[in-house]
Amino acid sequence: MKQKEAWKILCEELDGEYIESKHFKVPRVELYYKSFKFCIDTYTVSTGQSTITYTRMRTIFINKPEFRFKVYKEGFFQKIGKALGMADIEIGDAHVDDKLIIKSPDEYMVKDLLSKEKIKEQLISIKNISLKIDKKFYENASQLYREGTLTQTVTGVVKDVEILKSWYYLFSAIIDGMIDLDITEDVVPEHSVFKDVK
Repeated sequence: MKQKEAWKILCEELDGEYIESKHFKVPRVELYYKSFKFCIDTYTVSTGQSTITYTRMRTIFINKPEFRFKVYKEGFFQKIGKALGMADIEIGDAHVDDKLIIKSPDEYMVKDLLSKEKIKEQLISIKNISLKIDKKFYENASQLYREGTLTQTVTGVVKDVEILKSWYYLFSAIIDGMIDLDITEDVVPEHSVFKDVK
């Protein structure tokens, strides 16, 4: 199945919008959950000798405590690091702790969030996890906007509708969890459009 066909099916199933490529911009999908917009697109990075294309899903949200974390699949080098005592947050569920590396300066908050059953179910079910929340600041003369970006990124162009749907359900569960923990609120952020390339 081609990317365009798969992404259009995704939009039909999740009531989203497929936006065609134009003016040198790649095609993208916009999905919605409560007040939040989830954007799926691709970007390409040059390594000098070759290029690597990535697929990502992102959403912007009001990040009240400037919360940050990274969650990614445990690989060979991470297993060695764990054995040597590399700092890693564990949430107390072996299904998650044995599969994933969790990093955050907010240990107790990330434990509270990722311990929620719906989030754990999605984290366990998704094969390639590379998930993070970064904080973003926008400042003008009169007001400081404090927002965060939730991003899931994998190598290659993802054309599997079920994988993309699983990302959507993970994001939805994380948004619900963050609202419950008062990390964010169900409102549209001041800056809801991604302007950066990567």
